[in-house]
Amino acid sequence: MKPIIPLLCALLLLSCKKEKEGTPTQAFRFVNHTGVPLTLDFYKSRGDYAASKKLVTRVSLSDEVSVNLEPDKTYYLDWYSSDFLISNWQNVKSDGEALPAHKFEALSDIHQVSVSLPEEFAAQSYNRAVLISDNKISQNWKAVAFYKDFGNADAWNTLPEYMKVIHLTTQKDFNISFRYQDSLANDLVQKSTMKIYYDRFRIQFTSSSYLKGEVLPATPFSSDTLYLHLTEDGSRKGRYVLVKDNG
Repeated sequence: MKPIIPLLCALLLLSCKKEKEGTPTQAFRFVNHTGVPLTLDFYKSRGDYAASKKLVTRVSLSDEVSVNLEPDKTYYLDWYSSDFLISNWQNVKSDGEALPAHKFEALSDIHQVSVSLPEEFAAQSYNRAVLISDNKISQNWKAVAFYKDFGNADAWNTLPEYMKVIHLTTQKDFNISFRYQDSLANDLVQKSTMKIYYDRFRIQFTSSSYLKGEVLPATPFSSDTLYLHLTEDGSRKGRYVLVKDNG
C-alpha cells in the first residue's frame, strides 16, 4: 500500500494546481465607434440573454476596454447606452445575419472587436425604450381607447366589456403574447414574433379565430403608446390605443 500514497499525493497536487489555475482565458479588446459610452453584458446562452440571467461579465466601454473571455466559446452580447437609445437590440436580418449581431464567437485568433452600428442605421432607436422599457426583459400593455373604423371619435365607452380586454406582452427575445376575449368572455391567447428594425418596428399577427392586425408605434415615436390596428372582424375593426401596464 505504501507506493500508492505518493501517487495519491501527486494526483491531489495536480488537481489543486488545475483548480488554482482556473479556466484559461484570452484578452479581447473591444473598441467603441459609436461615440457614446456603452455597457456590454456577456451571456453564455441565448436563453440567458433573453432572461438577463447568469451574467458572465459586465463592462463599461467608453473608448476601448480589454475583456478576458474563454477562447473558442460562443457568447451572447447585449450592449447599450445609459439611455438605451443606442443598442444592438434588433433582429431584422440582412444577408442572413442580424445587425448588429448578438452572437459573439470568441475565436482565439481575434484580438480586437469593433462595436459600431452600420452606417445606414439611424443615430438613435426608441424601440428598446418603448417595447421593453430600457433594460427589462418584458413589458405589459393594455388597451385604453378605441377608434372604430379608424375614425376620429373615441368609442371606448360604447364597447362591451369583453372587447376592452386587450393585453400585449412584448419580450426581450422578440416574442409577443396577445391576450383578448371572445363574446363569451373566454380568454384567447396568440403568440407571435416581433420584427424589430433599428429605427422602427412592425408587429403583424393573424389569430386562429378572427382577429388580424398589426402593432405600430404611436406618434411621436418616443412616447409610451402603441397603436393596435385591427383590419378584420367588423365589430372591432379600427385602432386600439395601448399604454404600458405597470400594475
